[in-house]
Amino acid sequence: MAGLRQAGVRIPQDISVIGIDNIPLADLVQPPLSSVIPPLAEMVKMMINRLLTRIENPDLAPEEFLFAPQLICRQSVVGGD
Repeated sequence: MAGLRQAGVRIPQDISVIGIDNIPLADLVQPPLSSVIPPLAEMVKMMINRLLTRIENPDLAPEEFLFAPQLICRQSVVGGD
């Protein structure tokens, strides 16, 4: 974001910026950074269950799991807080 500002790009008027993992700094920078949060607790629970199941049944076919993230809108996107 600092590099964009130095280049004369306005956030969010010219470009929206979104981070990931909602680190504590996200709410402290200017403008506050919007962020995508993966559902870590749900992911860990699913993967532990999957690992235990595969230990019991090594022939179990691999699967793909999709987890819906949460979006925290702050002032780094148009329409944010």
